Amino acid sequence: MVTAFDTWKCHICGEERPNGKISVLTKPLIINGLACGEQNIRYCSDRQACVDGAKEFSFSKEE
Repeated sequence: MVTAFDTWKCHICGEERPNGKISVLTKPLIINGLACGEQNIRYCSDRQACVDGAKEFSFSKEE
C-alpha cells in the first residue's frame, strides 16, 4: 500500500520518486537581500544533475 509520504516530487527534475531516493537541502530564503526564512529543496539523491541543481535552485527568483 502506498501512503502519501512513500514518494516525493523532486524540485529539480519534477519526477515523483520513492522516499529513499529523495534528499533535502535546507538553504536560507532571501528576499530583497534579507534572509527571511529557510527553504527546503527536495532532490534526487541518486542523480548527479539533481544534486548539482539543488545547490543553485531557489524558490525566490531574486537569489
